[in-house]
Amino acid sequence: MSNHLEIVTVGDLIWQNGLEYAIEGIRKACDYGVNLSYEIFGNGPQLEAVAFAIHDSQLSNCCTIDLTGKIRKGQKYFNIFLAPAVALTYKFKFNLENTDSFHWIVTSIVEKEDLLIMNENYTLVPRWDSNAIANVLVRRYQRGDY
Repeated sequence: MSNHLEIVTVGDLIWQNGLEYAIEGIRKACDYGVNLSYEIFGNGPQLEAVAFAIHDSQLSNCCTIDLTGKIRKGQKYFNIFLAPAVALTYKFKFNLENTDSFHWIVTSIVEKEDLLIMNENYTLVPRWDSNAIANVLVRRYQRGDY
């Protein structure tokens, strides 16, 4: 087992998807010593801004953007799926409960500071909370959950 978190996000490169919070959470996790790589699969009108945010956060060595916008069939090399702007619905929660190949970090539709729900398949964090994202990554890294 490698001592490395491999994280992906898939979606349109627009700020409404909370990418700035994901990037900031990744930077904070790195500041705490988490060894990780972060790949964003997507394209969109904010491509240059997202690329600049990655560069400005000094994450160019561990963050990349794949412009195809999708994970290719059979491509399973990540262990955390970070969805910074997904509202957790019943149907989505059911799909998360039946996933055992990787861990999801998803955001709640609410912005409650004390919201943090974690089980073996997913972690629900407050909406667009980079500190909560970083804390989950640090916790999983320290426990060896990757």
